Amino acid sequence: MNILLWRASVQLNKAQELEQFLNTTMLQLFKQYSGCNGVTFLQYGAQLQCLSYWQNKVDAQQLFQSDTFKNLTLLMLQHWIVAAEPAEFIDIQGGFITNEALTNIACEHLYEA
Repeated sequence: MNILLWRASVQLNKAQELEQFLNTTMLQLFKQYSGCNGVTFLQYGAQLQCLSYWQNKVDAQQLFQSDTFKNLTLLMLQHWIVAAEPAEFIDIQGGFITNEALTNIACEHLYEA
């Protein structure tokens, strides 16, 4: 599996707006790509991280080359993002997560929205 990490700094006073955008518009965009196995949005204070999980790097590159992705990224930069780093593929060094935890994470977030 290929994991793509994208990091950005966000405007804290607009964090809820950004969360709504990520969990609706951006989530749907990632779901449209057959090579995408999932995406996780993480925020701690003003730091945002997006982890996306890909079958191969070519699938991820197709997303980044799409006009839709470029336009949505520009929208985020105009409204919610202060600074962003280039996305990069990272390696998993270890760890685990149970199926129950994955289910709980997904369900908890659905109920928050």
